[in-house]
Amino acid sequence: MSQLEPVRIPAGHGKAVRLEAGAKVKLINTYGTQVVDCWALNAYDLTEFMSMESTRATNVRLNPILGDTFLTNSRRAIITLVEDTTPGIHDTVMAACDRHRYTLLGAKGYHRNCQDNLIEGLQEIGVTLPFSIAVGFGQDNSRQR
Repeated sequence: MSQLEPVRIPAGHGKAVRLEAGAKVKLINTYGTQVVDCWALNAYDLTEFMSMESTRATNVRLNPILGDTFLTNSRRAIITLVEDTTPGIHDTVMAACDRHRYTLLGAKGYHRNCQDNLIEGLQEIGVTLPFSIAVGFGQDNSRQR
């Protein structure tokens, strides 16, 4: 298994990478307060993706802890949390932000958002989702309370 070169994600944007089964990813939030949404999809079947509903039901908790495995909508393991240095709390309930949320919040014109960042990141690696996805992970809402 080869090691990937670091990928810098500019604030307010998103990136996608292809990984082999068993690969590890390290997300480093250099600013410390930016929300980081993370998606995982089965590269061989894009209709199978990380599901917070399946994960919460299996782990029987709202906030993931070290060692928790995240499941797909087919209830198969897709990610395991092996390290966590954030002082915040990971949210598995709140949907990732999207342009509609910002409109409802009073934003005028286009506002960058997590859902469009997902689509943009996937397009950069030649992937188009066969459906609309609004599933988020890793939102640290502790500073917004």
